[in-house]
Amino acid sequence: MRISWNIIGVVGIACGIVAAQSTPQVSAVLNAASYALPALPGGGIAPGSMFVVFGTGLGPAQLQTAAPPLPKQLAETVVHVSGTAFEEDCYLFYTFATQVAGILPSRTPTGSVRVTVTYRGQISTSFSVPVAPRRPGLLTRNQAGHGAATIQNYNSAVDQPVNSPALPAYPGQAAVLWGTGLGAIQADDGIVPPVGNLTDNAQIWLGGKIVKPLYAGRSSQFPAIDQINFLVPDGVEGCHVPLVFYADGVISNYTTMAVAAKGKTCADPTYIAVQDTATAIQKSQFRVGVINLGRVRSAVSGGVTGPAASDAAVGEFLNRTLNELHAGAGGIDIYSSIGSCYLYPLRAQDKTEWFPFDVMNTSPLDAGQTLTVSGARGVKTIALKSKGSYAATLASQDTAGQGTLFLEPGDYTVDNGGGGSDVGAFRAGIKIPSPIAWTNQASYAATLSRSTNARIDWSGGDPAREFVFISGASMDAVSNVMRGFLCTAKADAHTFLIPVNLLSYLPRGQAPSGVSVPTGVLSVGTLPLPETVRFTAPGLDAGYVFYTSQSLQQTQYQ
Repeated sequence: MRISWNIIGVVGIACGIVAAQSTPQVSAVLNAASYALPALPGGGIAPGSMFVVFGTGLGPAQLQTAAPPLPKQLAETVVHVSGTAFEEDCYLFYTFATQVAGILPSRTPTGSVRVTVTYRGQISTSFSVPVAPRRPGLLTRNQAGHGAATIQNYNSAVDQPVNSPALPAYPGQAAVLWGTGLGAIQADDGIVPPVGNLTDNAQIWLGGKIVKPLYAGRSSQFPAIDQINFLVPDGVEGCHVPLVFYADGVISNYTTMAVAAKGKTCADPTYIAVQDTATAIQKSQFRVGVINLGRVRSAVSGGVTGPAASDAAVGEFLNRTLNELHAGAGGIDIYSSIGSCYLYPLRAQDKTEWFPFDVMNTSPLDAGQTLTVSGARGVKTIALKSKGSYAATLASQDTAGQGTLFLEPGDYTVDNGGGGSDVGAFRAGIKIPSPIAWTNQASYAATLSRSTNARIDWSGGDPAREFVFISGASMDAVSNVMRGFLCTAKADAHTFLIPVNLLSYLPRGQAPSGVSVPTGVLSVGTLPLPETVRFTAPGLDAGYVFYTSQSLQQTQYQ
């Protein structure tokens, strides 16, 4: 399998001129594919894998790169790792003022090691890094550790396009998944490595299907880069099918893959209408307007205050490239294919997230000065917050029943008056149905176990018009880390099991010392199928007026 440096994201990072400090400062050392924080389950780095050091004053103001055989000093930058009876300089891929990428030596002992960066003779303070035998990370198209995985569809030895909604894989086809973190090799890390499986205990979970890899080991082309060859299973389809990799029981970051019948366009009933997927592929971009009318009913505890129910509205009008649609940038949220789940990183309070760079440049569209929503209880304005972005709280109700809510079941219209310079006038209608009832919500009023499947039951729902989503998040406020998840199900399924392999990779909920407040949430609700809420407007390829109706339970993930 052949792949370029630019595809795997080792080089080509977007950099500006940054003044280097006299003394390097290290703020994080992370797996170069997953960017999982050390305090999270699955965090840390495996020997022989690619890592990224983030900080300031780490290297030159202009990006400097290297190709195999890799050097241990690059543009006066050296990364040194030390542990019990162990010291070694790391091979380097690139260096820049705020980032340095290298390979953790295969001889590195597991446990905890110290990393320092030296630039022009100035040495940083040492930074503690946890090391484990396996810490698989999957490379992603947005180079941020989530969203669409970097995958090649194998057609022939000379035809291996990168997987995308425009070029989905088909069941039975071979594909190659790229990442790092499968572990040490018995060879020099800085040169093109020998091939060979690094683990026989590996699985791919694709849309809930378990796949045994054909190969899981080093690439024959790049140091520290792993490739996982596999066959796409039957019974899987969608533009954003959740994909996760397991090696010796250790889970990778969650990603997605595009799959469709051979010769067909992929489609996700939870994402955008099938006709709009085809339009985006044909035009390589998509001008879209997304309006969401939502109600949340909250059950809180531990002294937390807030409304028992609230109605809100948001709108986004954007011009998105096909790559942005595939990677999930802004506007339309990516929901996992029906019957599956997706795990994603969240920003904890005051927690910096370290990613190489943001490759998404979604362009907002001017749709006018305000949006207006009208229904049986009157008219509300959705205020303009910034170009193409609108938001408003429509109504709220407290625990005593004080306050009149707005988004009751019934017919509503949303309009943008005379329109804007990019999007002309429109008037879109939507019918909000009766909400589903989360019948076992009380089971999670106190805690939710991360060591077993969690069953969710509900009644109601119209499978012809909507689907059920189950979302949650857990925060460890002591380590200040957080992860969330999202699952989807058919409305008439009436039950769903959140899998333990997902729940176990949420952080254990912990409140700050002296505080007894649950640090997690679990939510169950419905969203309409995009085909049923589509509207047209001058200047847009498509518009959608979604509604969400959800019940939110505060809980503690244990």
